[in-house]
Amino acid sequence: MKPCAGAVIALDRVSSKVLSLRRRLVITAGIVLLVFLGATGLVLDRSFVRSAHTAQQDRLDGYLFAMLASAEFNAEGMLVLPEPMPEPRLRRIDSGLIAFIVRDNDRMQWRSQSMLGMDVGDVSVVEAGLWRSSRLVDRGSTAFAARSFGVTWVADDESERAFTLTIAESERGVNAPIQEFRANLWAAFASVSLLLVALQGVVLSWGLRPLKGFAHEVQALEQGTRARMHDDYPAELAPLANNLNALLDRDEQQLARHRDALSDLAHSLKTPLALLATVRTDNHDTEKLLTQQIDNMNRIVEYQLTRARSAGPNPRTVRIELLPVAKKIGDALSRLYHDKAIDLALDVSAQDCVRVESGDLMEILGNVLDNAFKWAHSSVRVSMEESAIRIDDDGPGVPAGQREAVLRRGERADEQVPGHGIGLATVASIIAHYGGSISIEGNPSGGARILITFPT
Repeated sequence: MKPCAGAVIALDRVSSKVLSLRRRLVITAGIVLLVFLGATGLVLDRSFVRSAHTAQQDRLDGYLFAMLASAEFNAEGMLVLPEPMPEPRLRRIDSGLIAFIVRDNDRMQWRSQSMLGMDVGDVSVVEAGLWRSSRLVDRGSTAFAARSFGVTWVADDESERAFTLTIAESERGVNAPIQEFRANLWAAFASVSLLLVALQGVVLSWGLRPLKGFAHEVQALEQGTRARMHDDYPAELAPLANNLNALLDRDEQQLARHRDALSDLAHSLKTPLALLATVRTDNHDTEKLLTQQIDNMNRIVEYQLTRARSAGPNPRTVRIELLPVAKKIGDALSRLYHDKAIDLALDVSAQDCVRVESGDLMEILGNVLDNAFKWAHSSVRVSMEESAIRIDDDGPGVPAGQREAVLRRGERADEQVPGHGIGLATVASIIAHYGGSISIEGNPSGGARILITFPT
């Protein structure tokens, strides 16, 4: 029998509440990547900020040394910077760089031209020889990073005077590069993160492809579209595939042994029964009783032989096409009942398949179609809709009160028609093994309709 080529495998039967391994790995790797890149970004950001502030402080210290080198007393005895001042920015208003000198009485005695119109609030002196870093804010809310240095200056009259030289630079000069660096840094990290996540997804898909193939093959086993697992899996999956194949082989061998043992037992009983059937006695009642019991035992043996031949459900059972089996049985029955000239209509497509062992399907259709041919007047029709097989005949039909009874072993709708009454019972037993069902209904056009349903 040909396997069904149109079988469809359901690949998304896993509950949405359970994340797949691929999604778990991608999410985990993504989180680790984001944490790592985020921590790296923070470290780089802080390092750059610290470096920018350090560079500004060093720059201010350089300006301060230049002020000390060029500072001198004027005629009024004040410490001032000569004109032009050493740093051009100190001569330009709103340049972002300011400087001033404070006497020991906390009074600002000199300021750069760039401080025109600015008020940085109260200022204080710094002890001689000491450095101080501070933050100044003028009336316009412009913040400055300031460096101050305290000196003691000896005038021409040998008097010592304490001064504090302060130079300050607007924080805009540092904040702007920091903001630009941060924007570039996080934009680059975002791009790198997306790229790495995408690459991780590709790498994980490639790495997990054998596992996905393994899952597909297991589903194919369940669906009956293949009988064994491949043996070309990576080292991590190969033992599992081999063990699964070995398990399937042992299961099939065990089923075969059970069927053979039951078949042998039934056959061993047939010979003694055949000998008993030849026994004749002078007592007619005894002979009649003996004949009845032998017939009963023969029916039981035939029934058990049929059950022994039935494979029943098996994980390795493949889906087979219904049409070739129905056609083969129909041709044989048409020759057997040639005198009735039954018109057999097979309304079955090549895509109609059932997941049943071929021998069991032959047994099921053989018994049901044999009953249909036996009772039909002129026509029998076989069709399939979804997972249900329908066999219609135009015979007398089965009374509603007897439909369940004829599915039990030994029960027949008409005792005048030859038979043992085990055909449909055998069919019902085989179908039950597969978790399916069989029922008898009335044919809308007259006669009986047999409905056989198998689980998908």
